[in-house]
Amino acid sequence: MKSGGLGPALALARRGKGLTQRDLADKAGTTQAHVSRIENGLVDVQLSSLVDLARFLDLELVLAPRAMLPAIEAMTQRAAPQPLPKSVEADLRRLARAAIAMKARAETLFVADELDSAIAGLRRAGAGLNTEASVARIRQSTDQVEAAMTLLAKPKGNSSNDIALHALRQSVLALNEIRNTPAQSAAPRPAFRLDDSEEG
Repeated sequence: MKSGGLGPALALARRGKGLTQRDLADKAGTTQAHVSRIENGLVDVQLSSLVDLARFLDLELVLAPRAMLPAIEAMTQRAAPQPLPKSVEADLRRLARAAIAMKARAETLFVADELDSAIAGLRRAGAGLNTEASVARIRQSTDQVEAAMTLLAKPKGNSSNDIALHALRQSVLALNEIRNTPAQSAAPRPAFRLDDSEEG
């Protein structure tokens, strides 16, 4: 079956999860080139392969009545992961490079795991980070992480290392706080409405 409109949907879901084509291919036991061809609708993909890729992306393939498609499309558009602002994406790449550098140093190894987790959380937050305040706070935290790593790279005393490690921890805490802000600010949705009750 040609992947047609399913390919772009898979690509959007993959990017929303913060995965590269190679990451998805590794999980699915295929090649990056094959994933690319599927996403671009250039290959006649087997249903089993499509199901596997979808499940790795927390998606399900379902058969639905044609009349229900407008409603299903409306719901999935609202639930679809939104792309990150370009400046946030650039900062997350800078943070990922810093996390790699941290993993090479014994004293920052534990912070590197926390930073990786914060980066993944920010990627999941998606468009919720599209406010000027969030963008500015992510940039500030990214700059602080890089400054702390620069300070650690210079041979100085233990006190400057302690200051840099404290700055790294504070930056990771700030990134986690930024990630949690959109979720906390979302208006709560009631589980039911009183006018839905059944009265005799």
